[in-house]
Amino acid sequence: MKLEIKTRLGGIAFTAEIECDSYAPYSTKLGLAVRAALEAKANLRGANLRWADLRGANLRGANLSDANLRGANLSDANLSSAELSEANLSGADLRGANLSGAELVATGNRKHLKTMQVDTWDIGYTHDTLQIGCQRHAIEKRKKWNTPAGRKWIDSMDEGALDWADKHLDLVLAMIDASPAEK
Repeated sequence: MKLEIKTRLGGIAFTAEIECDSYAPYSTKLGLAVRAALEAKANLRGANLRWADLRGANLRGANLSDANLRGANLSDANLSSAELSEANLSGADLRGANLSGAELVATGNRKHLKTMQVDTWDIGYTHDTLQIGCQRHAIEKRKKWNTPAGRKWIDSMDEGALDWADKHLDLVLAMIDASPAEK
């Protein structure tokens, strides 16, 4: 059967030929179509993947920026190095998902991936990783920022990064401590 993966704006991102029982839930069919699209190296930027069943899917390096993944089941999925900028992950199940190297500045699911914007930069974090703008590092490394070596490291990132850190980084780290992402 053919299944169209629609964009958030109603266009067609990809048409997949899938083998699936016609009575299977749409979430299952959509998950199979996404797998077929990725196998074909399709760009799913802006795709409407709401409620897709992508349990255990290999989404490594996939361009899912601006995709609607609201309510998607991404448990145990490999999202390493995936482009998730501006993706909507509200209500998505990310338990056990591999997010290493993924672009984390997205609308998080408020559980495994949390996001905020503070002044100049968008911020995304998981249980162990913090991304501020394009810089992604372990949270524990960021906590050591206010040392001579740490300040030099922050200053080398971007013009104004050290001023931003002086003003906001302790607050961001306190917010992460107060509301940590789940593993």
